[in-house]
Amino acid sequence: MPSIKIPQTTAQTTALTAAKKLPLTENTDTNEHHLETFARAGILSHPDNGGTNMSVDNLNPTFVRRLIVAHLIHSQPHPCVPELMRLTGWPRRTLQDILKALPGLGLELEFVQDGIRNNAGYYQLNSWGAIDPQWVEQHRFELYRLLDLAPD
Repeated sequence: MPSIKIPQTTAQTTALTAAKKLPLTENTDTNEHHLETFARAGILSHPDNGGTNMSVDNLNPTFVRRLIVAHLIHSQPHPCVPELMRLTGWPRRTLQDILKALPGLGLELEFVQDGIRNNAGYYQLNSWGAIDPQWVEQHRFELYRLLDLAPD
């Protein structure tokens, strides 16, 4: 089991999104269904989200990976792909795919260039959109468990 190097407490809470075991698509009807699922799960940040504290066991592993990566970006100082690889044990390509998918979930992700080379820099999460940042913080250990990651 890979070990994920995340502080057990963070200065700021974080979150991304989650869904039932259905992939996110460009289809508006499907995405509306996902938003309803997010609201029932209590993941949306809107105060009238109608959350029922749905179990994280019902979440699609793809969304769980995205939640974890967003949490890492938000909680780690200057997270870059090699650092995310070290923390999760996941391949570079998997992490690159996840990073590419995050803006499609309403998150504002920015690559901050920190050096002369184009790939020298780190990722920064500027906005969580409609997602409740406290939800991931409260459920992060359950999310890690779903993917067999052990927080250190």
